[in-house]
This record gives sequence, C-alpha cells and structure tokens, in this order.
Amino acid sequence: IAIPLVLLLAGNDAFGFDGPGLVDSFVYVGYFWHYPEHLWVFDANSNYKISRLPWILPGYVAHTLLGPIAASYVLAYLCLTLGAVALYLLVRDALDDRVSAATVSVAWASCTWAHGVGGWSYHMLAAAGYYLLACWLVVRAARGSRVPAAAMLAGVCYAAAVHTHLFLVAFTPLIVALFWVTWPPSREHFGRRLTALGAYALAGGLCLTLTLALINRGTGGAWLFF
Repeated sequence: IAIPLVLLLAGNDAFGFDGPGLVDSFVYVGYFWHYPEHLWVFDANSNYKISRLPWILPGYVAHTLLGPIAASYVLAYLCLTLGAVALYLLVRDALDDRVSAATVSVAWASCTWAHGVGGWSYHMLAAAGYYLLACWLVVRAARGSRVPAAAMLAGVCYAAAVHTHLFLVAFTPLIVALFWVTWPPSREHFGRRLTALGAYALAGGLCLTLTLALINRGTGGAWLFF
C-alpha cells in the first residue's frame, strides 16, 4: 500500500496525469467531468468507451467530489494499490507464501511500464485490478473460506473486469483452472462444487450488470450499456 504513495511523494509531478496527445485517455476524462451531459452524445454514435462503466463511474464520482487535480491523484493511487493488494492476497493464499506475495506485489506497484498503459486515465489498470481481485476470491472459494460470499464477490469483480475491458472474458478458462489447481487434494465432489460456485459467481456478475444498467438508464443512456 505504501509503495504507490512513495512514488507519488517522490517529486513525481506526472503521477496520475497524462501528457498531451493521448486521445483515448482524455475521452475518459471527458466522461469523468460530464458523464450525464455527454452520455447520450457518444452513446448515440456507438462509442464503445462509454460502456466501461466500472471505470467511468468511479472516475465521475471522484471528479465530482474532489475536483480534477485531487481526483487524478486519488484514482491513480487507488487503481495501482488495488492491483498490488489483490496480487499480494492472490499469491499469499494460492501458494501460502507471504514473502513471494510481498515481492510480486511490490514489483507490480513499482513497475512504471504497467502504470500508464494507454495513460493514467485509461481503463487498463483498473481492469487488471478487478481481474486480480476476482482471482483472489476464486482461490478463497476453492479453499473453503466463506464459499458462497467469496464466489458471488468473485463474480462481481470479474464482471467489473469484463465490463471495463471486454477482452478479459477470454480469461474465463484461466479462472476455472485457478479454481482447480488451488482445490485441496483431500476434498471431493469438485464438479458439483464448481457448478454451485459458478452459479453464485454468475449471480454476482448479473447483479453488478443490472446495477450498472439501472444507473446508465437513469442518467439518460441505454439499458444495454455494454
């Protein structure tokens, strides 16, 4: 948690801000500033960027409450920290190794190449954080810790990742494989448990999707925001 803060405080004035010319990232900044006003404009022209509500809505809330400068810092810090913490929890619980978990977590938070893939205000870092959090919750479900709740939350986080970056739907087999390899050898009925937990995860993902649909419709967009 401290590593991104150290990077921010180390005289790094560009932390959280994009340079000129990164058009895609500034499209999202426009949504952060004017989401209800501009929703129908881009939506009417089938601009797929407006569908990435798990990234746009937190950005809009942050910019509404904090203003553009503080919101840029906060969004960058929270997204970077989300991925680092989720990766730590994933490796810790999958391998039972806190040292390895801490090492890869700090490496993630310190890897400047990963910070701004497409720009700080782009959606990639948030999508990765959602995905890693979903992976950790899958491990928790496999290991038998609060199984239904973990599975449902995994579905919520994975749906957030997919709605933020649609390509992540292709990683579904990896989620299943992660569940399989972290399943304790002494436990039986893998297929039945996988089916049950898959149902919980699907319910969580549908709940998030319905919530986003209601928000999008309530602010003047389409129900089928995706």
